[in-house]
Amino acid sequence: MRLSPIEIRQHRFSHKLRGLDPVEVQTFLETVVVDFEQILRENAELQRENERLARELSVYQGREQTIQDTLTTAQGVVQQLKQTAMKEAEVLVGEAEVRAERILKDAESARGQLSGEIADLRQARERLAIELRNTLMGYLKLLEPAEHGDLPGSRRQRTLRDMEDTDLHASSSGPLSSSKTAPYHEAGGDRSTT
Repeated sequence: MRLSPIEIRQHRFSHKLRGLDPVEVQTFLETVVVDFEQILRENAELQRENERLARELSVYQGREQTIQDTLTTAQGVVQQLKQTAMKEAEVLVGEAEVRAERILKDAESARGQLSGEIADLRQARERLAIELRNTLMGYLKLLEPAEHGDLPGSRRQRTLRDMEDTDLHASSSGPLSSSKTAPYHEAGGDRSTT
């Protein structure tokens, strides 16, 4: 059973012959009561302090849990962001590779087309050179007899026929030859009128 300061103060001892000195006992009891009250006050104060510290500890523990939850969430978000960034990077790299392949295919196609056009232009140049050579040869044939004087009619007709044959041959070899036939006919026409 726990004693209180009042119980200690009010406690009476039985008297016997040659018993204890009542004043000394009372003085001692008073001292015990004072010390006991002091201990009780300190105990109550410590109890209140303990409760306050327990409340603070609970608050700090709640904060710690919140911080841990926040860190866990942040780590999850960071991990998710990393995964999303990796996926986006893979998608971008894939798209870049597809674009690069398309550009290479387009470049190869353009190169092939340009090679074909260059070959066509070379052939056209060769045809044009041949047609120009034939045209010049035709004019030279016309000019050679003129240097030696007038030609007899039969020879002049034969020269005109040769030129027309040359024109027909040139027109069958390319599109540029039809524009070259006009000077022959004009030259032939002019010669026939003279």
